[in-house]
Amino acid sequence: MISDIGWNSSGSIFAVGYSEPEHEGACSHKSFISIWNLFKKGLQNASSQIIEINGCVSCLKFHPVRSSILACGSFSGGIYLYNIEK
Repeated sequence: MISDIGWNSSGSIFAVGYSEPEHEGACSHKSFISIWNLFKKGLQNASSQIIEINGCVSCLKFHPVRSSILACGSFSGGIYLYNIEK
């Protein structure tokens, strides 16, 4: 299930976070974030990058100025920072 969507400051990339719909106690699921680059050639219903995390994604947000920096929070309490530049 989609738990959050965020756009970067340039408007060319968005990230989609996923989570399980129900939790009983602490979250021990594996989850992921899909990164989509709208200007990448050959974008045919496939994300350009997938990031696996421990715990379901509760929120995500791109840095307001550095458009390749993505922060993510998980239901298990983890905070993750990624530089998605490639």
